[in-house]
Amino acid sequence: MNNVRQRKWIRNRKQILCDDQQHVSIGLVKPRESVPLPLSCLTQAGPYVLQLRPLNLGVPDEYAWSKVMSKCVEFQVSGKHQEESEIYVSDLEESEKLLYCSQVEGNSSNDSHGIWFCLNVQAVEIAKDIRSDPIQDWSLVVRSPLSVTNYLPLRIEYSVLERHSNDQLLARARGIFFPGKAVNFYCADIRKALFLSLLPQKGWVPMHVRF
Repeated sequence: MNNVRQRKWIRNRKQILCDDQQHVSIGLVKPRESVPLPLSCLTQAGPYVLQLRPLNLGVPDEYAWSKVMSKCVEFQVSGKHQEESEIYVSDLEESEKLLYCSQVEGNSSNDSHGIWFCLNVQAVEIAKDIRSDPIQDWSLVVRSPLSVTNYLPLRIEYSVLERHSNDQLLARARGIFFPGKAVNFYCADIRKALFLSLLPQKGWVPMHVRF
């Protein structure tokens, strides 16, 4: 008689979301301030990709992480935004990128209420040696993709309209700004046709003039 003993191994697995596993928060960048990146991101070759998202206190998950968008054509056949290459921190080059953060509502993202940013990658040479590559100090500057400054001595009412594929105009921003002030627009897709309307205050009436 032959006796055979069998052993059955059972492993319990727990799903880990990709966003929670990959995203490592470096810090909170306030307006007109800067945050240094860890040295390991610059020296080690690896999938260190720079991403950002707007943060409102009390609503941390209102916007998704940013994606690099193509500056040329607007949409693909599927209706989604066309993506470009990622921003690898360990392999930076001087460039200008267009970033987009979609608004998150529950488990779905709303592309019609997203926020746009312009990222400038700048380098300053701080040391140079014949036997090695020059040492550069990299700076990543985040700003609005569209800005308007009022140099008139009057308050101005403004509106920004965005044209869609069906020739429909959608209002993206409205308001009033004062003399010497600038207004930054983050909700308009600069790859599309944008129309800026300005109306000075104090009794001015808009007129349509043909040439």
